[in-house]
Amino acid sequence: MLDFFTPHLLHCLTFVEILEYVAGIKGSEVVKVDRFYPSSKVCSECDTINENLELKDRTWICSHCNTTQDLNAAINIQRVGASTLGLGNVRPANTEAVSV
Repeated sequence: MLDFFTPHLLHCLTFVEILEYVAGIKGSEVVKVDRFYPSSKVCSECDTINENLELKDRTWICSHCNTTQDLNAAINIQRVGASTLGLGNVRPANTEAVSV
């Protein structure tokens, strides 16, 4: 798949450019999520926002639903991407974000 690229050309491309190229070949699309989207701060189960989360914190337990948030950011980024493509909602319509 990347046989077309010479090692020198691969060195000049960014990861995103290679990802977009491969996605294009496979008929997929790369969706970029805003770098400031608070994917780690929002509980992926109940949408509670953890305002006290710091960069050093890798996991946290939601004070509202007691869910451990170790895969939280990945789930939230997937939801934003799906919403951008019209494949799903970032937040289900029947829930509201709760700030802690």
